[in-house]
Amino acid sequence: MTLRVREIELHLTVPFTISRHTRTEKRVVIVEWEEQGRIARGEASPDAFFGESTESVRVDLEAALALLPEDPLDLQVLAGRLDERFPHGGAAACALDTLAHDRAAQHLGVPLYRWFGLDASRAPATSFTIGIAEPEVMAERAAGAAAAGFQILKVKLGTADDLAIVRAIRERYRGRMTVDPNAAWDVELALRTMDALLPYGIEFVEQPLPPGDLDGLRELRSRVKLPIVVDEAVV
Repeated sequence: MTLRVREIELHLTVPFTISRHTRTEKRVVIVEWEEQGRIARGEASPDAFFGESTESVRVDLEAALALLPEDPLDLQVLAGRLDERFPHGGAAACALDTLAHDRAAQHLGVPLYRWFGLDASRAPATSFTIGIAEPEVMAERAAGAAAAGFQILKVKLGTADDLAIVRAIRERYRGRMTVDPNAAWDVELALRTMDALLPYGIEFVEQPLPPGDLDGLRELRSRVKLPIVVDEAVV
């Protein structure tokens, strides 16, 4: 058996901006487990918002690989070990879980999606994310994503121009759309903005408030019509 943990730097086509940072590249960690001529792989995408880095994930992975059960199909045992070692989940736990499922499917000699009983031809549509930029630039990128075949857009907000962004995009794109301010609003700003977004056919707003503001989320949910989805608040 051979273990390999390596980093990959992905260079983005355009800068990707959300309410709290801009990045032009993304570093991910790949973990590979080779045994009996097969290579199982997992990927970790560290997020500094949760205190992760490629270095911390590498350390976590190298220390936690002993959690993998001897039997590739014993995923319940692994799940318990991961919950104990990583009670809050995280990138390293994700990489190990992905690797273990890849390992199990290869052991059975079938693609992972088939082992899960999925039909690749009926896979649900994924969304294309539009990072923050000038409203006209975001509208152009939205139109380009639609022309490329994407049926759902997730639009990053959390600026002084949020409504201008949505208006500009709706002039170029009429399909399904969600928005995500990445915890940039407070309750009052969220109330005003979400009310103003109602005419634009937004399916839901993702993580409008800071993760710890559960009381604010309760208040917001009781006073707005747009559905709310949380992300950082439950990670």
